Amino acid sequence: MNNSESVNFIGVPEASEYTNIPPETLKRYLINHEQFLNFKKEGRRYKISIESLDLLKKIRELYSEGLLKEDVNDNLASDGLPITITVKNQEEKGSISINDELSEIKRCYNNKNNR
Repeated sequence: MNNSESVNFIGVPEASEYTNIPPETLKRYLINHEQFLNFKKEGRRYKISIESLDLLKKIRELYSEGLLKEDVNDNLASDGLPITITVKNQEEKGSISINDELSEIKRCYNNKNNR
């Protein structure tokens, strides 16, 4: 793990302190809404992207309004949030953004057609 990567991700205890969400609840949110959150699992520990902390607070607010898991997911999707897909293979584990990948495909397509 390089230094910039360790700066961008924090552990559940630190995330809990920042968001005022109990650690077990944070873990449940990570599992239930993984397509919207940027995190990684290292062994038994979760590392959460700093960029996802405000979204975790929003998820907390949606649940406090009485929404169910599916309603929260629908709300997040309707906000146009990028969806993250975790790609697992034997060489490398990581997350990709569908929006980033589609932009790259579009860029390559446009470059090919402009020749």
